[in-house]
Amino acid sequence: MNNPFVLDLRPAWEAAVALGLGALVGIEREHARIENAPSASTGKGVRSFSLITLLGYAAALLGETVPGIPLLVILALGALLSAGHLRSRLPAASTISPLPHGDRPEPASDEISTDAAALLMLVLGMLVRSALGVAVLLSLLCALILISKPWLKRFAASLRRAELTGTLQLLLAFLILLPLVPSRPLPLPSPLDDVINPRSIVLFVLLIAAVGYAGYVLTRLFGAQRGLGLAGLVGGLTSSTAVTLAMAERARSQPALVAHAAQAALLACAVMMARIVLITAIVFRPLGLRLLWPALAMAAGYLVAGILLVRRKSTESTMAQEATTAVPLSNPFELGPAFKFGLLYVVVLVLSKIARTYLGVRGFLLAAAVAGLADVDSITIAAARLTSAGNEPLYVGVGAIWVAIASNTLVKATLAWISGGSDYGRRVAGGHGLALVLGAAVLAVLWFLTKS
Repeated sequence: MNNPFVLDLRPAWEAAVALGLGALVGIEREHARIENAPSASTGKGVRSFSLITLLGYAAALLGETVPGIPLLVILALGALLSAGHLRSRLPAASTISPLPHGDRPEPASDEISTDAAALLMLVLGMLVRSALGVAVLLSLLCALILISKPWLKRFAASLRRAELTGTLQLLLAFLILLPLVPSRPLPLPSPLDDVINPRSIVLFVLLIAAVGYAGYVLTRLFGAQRGLGLAGLVGGLTSSTAVTLAMAERARSQPALVAHAAQAALLACAVMMARIVLITAIVFRPLGLRLLWPALAMAAGYLVAGILLVRRKSTESTMAQEATTAVPLSNPFELGPAFKFGLLYVVVLVLSKIARTYLGVRGFLLAAAVAGLADVDSITIAAARLTSAGNEPLYVGVGAIWVAIASNTLVKATLAWISGGSDYGRRVAGGHGLALVLGAAVLAVLWFLTKS
């Protein structure tokens, strides 16, 4: 039986929360207006926003008995804000008595932001009644967006048109294009009947383009003046082969930077190993876990070799800063190179399936070695797909990826020697050798433990 003398404190607590949320946003608006016009005394501040959220909560409370109240309150506040805009824009208002410099109203953009925040806080005041946690979270986000105006303005001013276009293309590709692509394999004759999956191919192309986009963003955030090491780390997100060739050109044109250039190439290869594990784990997690330790061993070998190459980097810091332009910035979201990788990926899938069908495991490994001469990502995803489908055991998938990595490493070492000269090639080849030895040792241990 309910006790009539016991008060329900829940509405009082919720009203206090609504009042506090309005005061929080109001303080931010008050502070922003004071910064723009220190002597200004008009505009919406702590009192206005506190009353607005409290009004919203009261409307939600009354709406439990009269359902139309919340909508009427929202419309009423919207009409009141619109009337305020019209009144502030009347020509007669400026002819009667010009406002002193300090009492000028806030700019139109700030006024619109304030009114939008007022409407939002009214709705959030209503939301306190039914979803208090959501109302608190959204109120904090509102205050964060309002207070971040100076940072957002600086960020927007630093953006380039190509970056905005690239970001929009990335979002459209992942959110609109990818869901529209069919996920069923194409009806091809055996043994290719289950190989060509359009969605997986488009996902691969977009994944390569997204990795390039991430590399561009990191370069823009940290700048190209951090040294050749940062250029190698960022470039390794897209193509360690491209970094190797770019650094070879730098080493040939500036012999004093041979060690730094070789270090950047090896760091790019270390990032490549992390990228391979990440891509493999996304496609088929068990294969990614099996590949983790050999890849970590190779990455450690590249890092150790890179550190040993440069012991006195500070003495050449000025020259290193000048050399960081070896990997130039371009369009952040380039689909052209990604389409080439996608075409190579399809060729690798077809060749791998044919080789595996007619030549057995040896044919699949041969296809991996041939694919690794040009690219590792394509055979990595192909091996992960074939392994996840049950067409290959885990050890065959790991072996195929390892063969592709070794083949690709041989190509990069050869290109380094030919393009960058013997000094640069020797340093890069030494790092590749150390990484391959460590990776092969860990792989042999894992093979022995699996078979025993």
